[in-house]
Amino acid sequence: MKFPKSHGTPLIRTDFASDKAWARVVEAASAASPEGFRANLHILDDRCFDNVDTATLRPVDRRLPEARFDV
Repeated sequence: MKFPKSHGTPLIRTDFASDKAWARVVEAASAASPEGFRANLHILDDRCFDNVDTATLRPVDRRLPEARFDV
């Protein structure tokens, strides 16, 4: 498993149970804040990440933060 090169913060889909739920997550994460800030995200929607946890992902790319947010 490899991450594509990107300057954006990875938003990784690891649950493929609901396309609608994922679309809501991407929409919310990509929305501008009240101050106009938009996160620089790199959306990773690939089944190779299905059911992968952060303990598995961190060694693949050390740029991934320690913190996470599971939806």
